[in-house]
Amino acid sequence: MAEWHYVADGNPVGPVTADDIHERFRDGTIKRDTLVWTDGMPGWRAIHEIEDFDSLTKKKLPPPIPGVSPVVPEVPVIPVNAVEEAAHAVPHLEIDERPVSALERQQIELSNLRVSEPRIPWTRYFARTFDVSVLGTVLISSILLISPYVSLPFSLYMYTADNRLLMLFALPFVMVLNAIIITMFGNSLGKKIFGIHAVNVQSHKRFSFQENLARELRVWGRGMALGIPILNFFTMIPAYKRVAGGRPTLYDEGLASVRPYADNTGRRTFGFLVTALVLIAILASNTIDKENLERTSRPYTWINPETSLSTTIPGGWESYTLPGPSGTGVLYGFTNLKTGVVAFLAVETAEDLTLVAYADALESSLSKTMNFVDDWARYDLPDVWKRNATIKDGNHPAALLLRQVSSSFWRVVYVDQVSKSRDVENPEMTKALFASVGAK
Repeated sequence: MAEWHYVADGNPVGPVTADDIHERFRDGTIKRDTLVWTDGMPGWRAIHEIEDFDSLTKKKLPPPIPGVSPVVPEVPVIPVNAVEEAAHAVPHLEIDERPVSALERQQIELSNLRVSEPRIPWTRYFARTFDVSVLGTVLISSILLISPYVSLPFSLYMYTADNRLLMLFALPFVMVLNAIIITMFGNSLGKKIFGIHAVNVQSHKRFSFQENLARELRVWGRGMALGIPILNFFTMIPAYKRVAGGRPTLYDEGLASVRPYADNTGRRTFGFLVTALVLIAILASNTIDKENLERTSRPYTWINPETSLSTTIPGGWESYTLPGPSGTGVLYGFTNLKTGVVAFLAVETAEDLTLVAYADALESSLSKTMNFVDDWARYDLPDVWKRNATIKDGNHPAALLLRQVSSSFWRVVYVDQVSKSRDVENPEMTKALFASVGAK
């Protein structure tokens, strides 16, 4: 089935089917002089000149009445000399019958594109919002997943930073990523959903990667004011007014034009709904992350699953559970989100074993990964002993604290994942963890 395009308010609309043309003709959207075009035609032509639509534009006369001779109008006879005089009176015009080249047809089409910018400011805004929101979320999430393996301090900064600040810094990388997608697939995801695309008004060719990148960076700077809140109102509002008035934006003037290629109200409505759902999902996720950060930034109650005793964990420590090494139960982990220090609480049970014997066995086991830098010394909690060490892999400071409760041996191990010089043990956290085993 052939796909047609037609001109409405100086703008090309399509592709549409022949049935769509018939429907728009009946409701008055398309008239006899409306320009249409389909693949294979050399240029735009009025619809009444197209044979396929004769049923719409050619009025049929009723057949002759039976038994009545048709009336033939009298044609006045014009003298031959009068015809010759009239012919001599008309100036001779030279008509260029040279066929129009493909390049000239493209130039004609491009000139038609420059007549007026489609008045679709909200469609363009939501398409851009979809692209920025989705790509920004994917980019930031990917960095959060990868950053712990690259730089732990940077990962901690990313985890605790405000999401709006992260998006502001990620925005230029989002624009580069969007330029890559447009170059590879011919359109961005947001524009594809809304049925619009940016066309080159200087050439019939598609934009190259350099041109797509230049346009995305112009949008970032002149259209979004680098994404800076409040300041971007001074760029986005004028851009909205220009598009609503049928003029190109300043960053596109003379270079590009954003035009619909699918005149479908249902498609636009679907795009608005999808964009709204994406924004709601991102907002909900950001709210959950913010609540979690606020929760861990304040002291909270933690119940030791082994003893069922509760304790108050200082603010800034996030709790989680890990499997212990070589099947030795579980480790209760706590990470300080600001310093990167981790604390592990674990317990082992050994009948008829003294604290000294257990400490020697523990030292032998941990010496594979730790270098102990001093001897055991009493801590300022009852029956708690402490020993400092460094991790062999990276030379990060560590500390080991030990207490016996009946036949159970509780230990707290601190490891600094970032610094190599500070005192890793946190007295407030140590007291809270040993309080969960009954030491106060």
